[in-house]
Amino acid sequence: MDVTRANFRDLLPVIHQKIDECSFVAVDTEFTGLCGGPDQEYSLFDTPAKRYVKLRKSVQQFIVCQLGITTFTNDHWKNQYTATSFNFYLFPRSFDNIDERFSVQTSSFEFLCDHHFDFNKFAYDGIPYLSCEQEASIRQKRQTSFKDAQAQQACEEQLTEACGFLLVFKHLMQAKKPLLGHNMFMDLLFLHDKFYKPLPVSYDTFKEDIHDLFPVLIDTKHIANQVKRELSHPGGDLVRNTGLDALHTNLTSKACDNTAAMFPSIHLDTESSRYEEAQFHEAGYDSFVAGVVLIRMCHLLARQSMATEDRATTSWAKICKLIEGHINLINVIRGSVQYLSITGPDPSSCRPTWLELTSRSFLGKLTRDEVVECLEQYDKLDYELQGSNRCIIAAEHAESARRLHNDFADHPLFQLSEYQPSTSPLVYVGFGGAALLAGAAAVYYLKPDYLARLQSLM
Repeated sequence: MDVTRANFRDLLPVIHQKIDECSFVAVDTEFTGLCGGPDQEYSLFDTPAKRYVKLRKSVQQFIVCQLGITTFTNDHWKNQYTATSFNFYLFPRSFDNIDERFSVQTSSFEFLCDHHFDFNKFAYDGIPYLSCEQEASIRQKRQTSFKDAQAQQACEEQLTEACGFLLVFKHLMQAKKPLLGHNMFMDLLFLHDKFYKPLPVSYDTFKEDIHDLFPVLIDTKHIANQVKRELSHPGGDLVRNTGLDALHTNLTSKACDNTAAMFPSIHLDTESSRYEEAQFHEAGYDSFVAGVVLIRMCHLLARQSMATEDRATTSWAKICKLIEGHINLINVIRGSVQYLSITGPDPSSCRPTWLELTSRSFLGKLTRDEVVECLEQYDKLDYELQGSNRCIIAAEHAESARRLHNDFADHPLFQLSEYQPSTSPLVYVGFGGAALLAGAAAVYYLKPDYLARLQSLM
């Protein structure tokens, strides 16, 4: 159901009750922008810490315009889950000395328009919100300003109204229910920055903060990437494409039903029944679908991995046992690693060894135009100029690396070898269309496509 400023206060007790009673909570967010500038584009050179720095800059510029929450409650004896979805429209309001400024990215609004986002509900009837830090600061200031009890009561009512969606966020914090999302790194950053406090400079501090807020995180994108390696045919084929809409389509198909018996039934309550029809990229619906995907994936896995007598139902306790090795592991899109760990050290790079491109000419110099012309045909790599005489290449897959080795084996102008580290400054050359000059560094982008990148997040 849609939740706006008009019905928020009436629905708040119901929302709190559903969170308290549920087995887990699924979330999804839509935002006013995704990438704040060319220097924040994703790169295969990005470690989790470097990616965090990029995303932090973007999140600070944009806001959450829609947030979906779906609670899933398991009835083990009926082999059934009941889902209740809430689709919150959010819009910050000026209050006290707070007057938020935020940016809008054209491609993001185009994306929202393409998926029938209601901008009138967003701007006119969006639920206000403060962060925990803002609320604490205002409360402290006003307690010292108003001595009269009646004035303090009026002040408290105003502050409660201004807090808005923060009342839901704080209840999620207190309930400590498992929090599920699909490709949820960006969701977690927005939740922290907009409703808790500004994102810290330190990546490690962010991980500590988010673990304190939500001790159990489940990323269905990461789990799908792992499960497709574990499931035998034909189950593995159903999760080969790990986009949220593709996973849902495949995992709720007749072909999937034919691979295993006794799938748990998932019932939407009456107020959420409109989500029986697909409405992808509406935050409430996407949060519902993320939960469905987890339940269906885990049932396939349970049928394959558990003893026959233990296969009859897929309870929430059974799902937790199946995915315990994937808890608090968050998917990373197109970086040096495929996922990060909220509670421990991040994994080593899963990508092929970096390659080094040098010139065969007497002077051994590489020009910017030469590098762009030479490598623009390859779409599964990123590359960086190092000084004036070599280019470092990061390939996404072993197949891409092999193709490069083959293509440059007898190249008359360039030679390719494994990268040897150097202390020389790097100049990043990645995907996009314009150059950004900053001192002696130049950043090149060959293929800008923000809408495609938005969809890749799903």
